[in-house]
Amino acid sequence: MPNTVVDEILGSYVRLYVKRVGKLPRKADLDRVLARTLLSICGDDVELSKFVLRMWFESPDPWYAAQGFRLLAVFHAVNRLIGMGDLAPWGRDDLRDVSRRLCAGLSRPRLEIVSATRP
Repeated sequence: MPNTVVDEILGSYVRLYVKRVGKLPRKADLDRVLARTLLSICGDDVELSKFVLRMWFESPDPWYAAQGFRLLAVFHAVNRLIGMGDLAPWGRDDLRDVSRRLCAGLSRPRLEIVSATRP
């Protein structure tokens, strides 16, 4: 079976997962559609996709470990990496700052005070 770019991304994910978590990811986490979606978000750039995975797995921020490293979580990780300034948004120049601010907003925890007695 020929090695595709999706296989390359999944292989990188597996290696990084084993290095960080110490065991193989669940079979359900080796989702080719999610890997292809990551590749698409990264402009079909395999190296950028693998770079995003490395940034995610190698970040010392404990938030990532608390969220887990399921492949589906990579999209939340991308938002946080951009929002925290660890990864620059890509795309059109006029939308980069908007993208960064949106990602920062999505990454901030929200606290809500809830009264025990609501009217």
